[in-house]
Amino acid sequence: EVARIASPLFKHNRMHALSHRNLGVEVDLVTPEFIKVDPQIVLKAIGTSSAFSLESIGVPTVTKEGLVALKLGRALTQDVADIEAVLKANKDVDLSGYGLGEKELKLLEEIKQRVSGSVETKEEELL
Repeated sequence: EVARIASPLFKHNRMHALSHRNLGVEVDLVTPEFIKVDPQIVLKAIGTSSAFSLESIGVPTVTKEGLVALKLGRALTQDVADIEAVLKANKDVDLSGYGLGEKELKLLEEIKQRVSGSVETKEEELL
C-alpha cells in the first residue's frame, strides 16, 4: 500500500525499502513484523517518530534514539558502525525509555567506550 501511494516519487527496491526516484534517498519501512527486534522497542521507535517532508510527502522518521535502539537489537556489523556514527555526532542520545535488555545495554557501553576513545585519540593527534 505504501509503495503504491508513493510510487510517483519512490521506487520499490527491496522488500521493505523504497528509494526516492530523483534523490536516491532510501527509506526503510519499519514494522514490528519485519524488524526482528523486541516488539516493544520497535513500537517505541515508531511511536516517537516525527514527520520529515520529502517533496510534499510526510515520511515518519525514527529519532536518533529510535534508530540506535533498533540497531542495538539487531547488532549486525553495519548496525554497530551506524550506532558509532550516531554517537560520534550526538552526545545527547537518551535510550532510558526503550527498555533495552542486558545484551543491548552491554553493547551500547562497549560502543560508547570505543567512540569516546576515538575522540580522545583525535584530540591527541591535534596537539
